[in-house]
Amino acid sequence: MAEGAIFSVGGDLVEMKRAVDEDDILSLVRIAELVNTISFSLKQLSKVVIMVTDGAVAGAAANMAVAADFVISSEKTKFIQAFVGVGLAPDAGGIFLLSRSIGVSRASQLTMTGEALPAQKAHDYGIVYKVVESEKLEKTVAQLCKKLLRGSINSYSAIKQLVWKSEFENWQDYAKLELDLQRELAFKEDFKEGVIAHSERRRPVFKGK
Repeated sequence: MAEGAIFSVGGDLVEMKRAVDEDDILSLVRIAELVNTISFSLKQLSKVVIMVTDGAVAGAAANMAVAADFVISSEKTKFIQAFVGVGLAPDAGGIFLLSRSIGVSRASQLTMTGEALPAQKAHDYGIVYKVVESEKLEKTVAQLCKKLLRGSINSYSAIKQLVWKSEFENWQDYAKLELDLQRELAFKEDFKEGVIAHSERRRPVFKGK
């Protein structure tokens, strides 16, 4: 369990800046390929997946949270779809997962604005299972684990298989399109502008190129 002001910043903007400066965008494409299916792998696990967050959760990590079976967050947690800030689209199954979890309109609004989603609102939306104070995270997780251990792992595995069958069977078509679009966006001038603007601590000026 990571903790502090930032739980996960998402993509490595320092590495993105290096790739832009050295005209090495293909290295970022290879990273995108690795991230592309990670959330779907979490959904396919037969074991129960619990994510605990304490701080800002940005980028792919925010989408991995939606893929978890249970998310327990501190009051300091906020989820950020930061992709639009550097001219990219959500990765790690973001739109696929969010639209099924919170609805198409909310998913579109969160990803297009990049606005932070506080833990309590994420709980209201159904992404987060429980919101507690930071010092109560470990106790809350222990209580959930104790509760789950009283149940049958066979039941949990069956439930996950049924969820997968009902909602995720066509994920491969989505994942391919997501990766194709990320590749395309990574070679656009807007992506370079977004990365450079972040390193220079200024607002990016996108031109749709």
